[in-house]
Amino acid sequence: MTVLGEQVLENGDVAPNKVYTLAIGSTTMQEKWIPLFKSYHDATTGLATITCSPLDATITMAVVRR
Repeated sequence: MTVLGEQVLENGDVAPNKVYTLAIGSTTMQEKWIPLFKSYHDATTGLATITCSPLDATITMAVVRR
């Protein structure tokens, strides 16, 4: 899963894309909480873009705001 960097950081660099590797094929329920920092939010929409590979078809995702 990849979270796309959308903003420019304080040092002027573009926020890098963040790649997460999730274990698939496990027989037990697993959770991974991934924080979506402001550097990953689109400045216009306020939304983050998350992409998954086709191999991630067995993963269920939810976005939770706290």
